[in-house]
Amino acid sequence: MDAPLAHGVRSFALNAGASNAGSIYLLLGSTSGVSPGTTIPCGFTLPLNSPDPYFSLTLQSPGAAFLSNSLGILDGLGEGQATLTVPGGIHLSYVGLVVHFAAVVLELGPITPVFVSNAVPLVLAP
Repeated sequence: MDAPLAHGVRSFALNAGASNAGSIYLLLGSTSGVSPGTTIPCGFTLPLNSPDPYFSLTLQSPGAAFLSNSLGILDGLGEGQATLTVPGGIHLSYVGLVVHFAAVVLELGPITPVFVSNAVPLVLAP
């Protein structure tokens, strides 16, 4: 399990391999676990349960201020990076909440999933 995060910044590094260089990536989150996950086209299972409000927020608002660069283009090595910013003063009802993050990589024309990352847990602390 990842170290608890009370507030501050957490970086996520994605390495989808050089064969995916230039593809689009989208980092998503879920507060409802990783199993059974979410089936997406082309036979992939994203290891995040949905729907839940946080999953919907990260899907519908990519690149929001709290999760910058969650939508981007992989570099020449097939790598990307996103940043989660957690403000101070987390409400006590969120303390201990586990939020999982995973990424999906998409090819253009037509948009097709080609890679799904493992899930990474983050525990919110006071």
